[in-house]
Amino acid sequence: MHGTSLRGPVDRGVGEGITIRAPQGDITVTVAAVEGDEVRFEILGPDEVLAAIDAAALPLARAA
Repeated sequence: MHGTSLRGPVDRGVGEGITIRAPQGDITVTVAAVEGDEVRFEILGPDEVLAAIDAAALPLARAA
């Protein structure tokens, strides 16, 4: 499991999410919490996919 947050509008409630079917395995993104304009969500999926998400998000986190 991988957790992260972002700011901005969300059209799903807590506990709702989507599943993306991928050749590497299913990836599920679920809204974990909404606090003001911050949305926290959990990402479930294969380790290699989560590692790729971390690698892509690191430059964004540094820029923030």
